[in-house]
Amino acid sequence: MVKFKKRIDKANKIYIPKIVQESGFKGELDVNLHPNATALAIYPVNARPEEVIKSLEVILQDLRNEVELQQKEAKQNERISI
Repeated sequence: MVKFKKRIDKANKIYIPKIVQESGFKGELDVNLHPNATALAIYPVNARPEEVIKSLEVILQDLRNEVELQQKEAKQNERISI
């Protein structure tokens, strides 16, 4: 899965990469922002909730895989340093 690291500018704006705009939002200008303490979901206002949930489940699985890989790497590094 692709991950973008973006910086919030001095005007408190963040720019969505063009490739994301063209592929995921298909020219849709109005979006919903659904924040919580550590994450933000952004999706077109006309997206069906079921589609958004499915997309978020894919992202969650990718994050779980990332955590698992980091844990494996940490264990390997721990074994090497012993």
